[in-house]
Amino acid sequence: MLAELVADSAHLYIEDLPSPASKVSRVAFERLMGHQQVTDSYLLMLARRSDAIFITFNKRLASAGEPDTRVELLS
Repeated sequence: MLAELVADSAHLYIEDLPSPASKVSRVAFERLMGHQQVTDSYLLMLARRSDAIFITFNKRLASAGEPDTRVELLS
């Protein structure tokens, strides 16, 4: 399944990752409600920073990013 997803022409591999301790990452973490949201917040920040669409099955994440973060909810 993963091989099929990354083979998709719309897949974006982000090579330039900011440190989780960087200023841009810390700003993303300011919205956290708990420790379980660290990875979600970091991935949403990466999508926004890369002008990518964050695709998820998690309804909660559809509104968790910054207002200009593009999120697509799969059902």
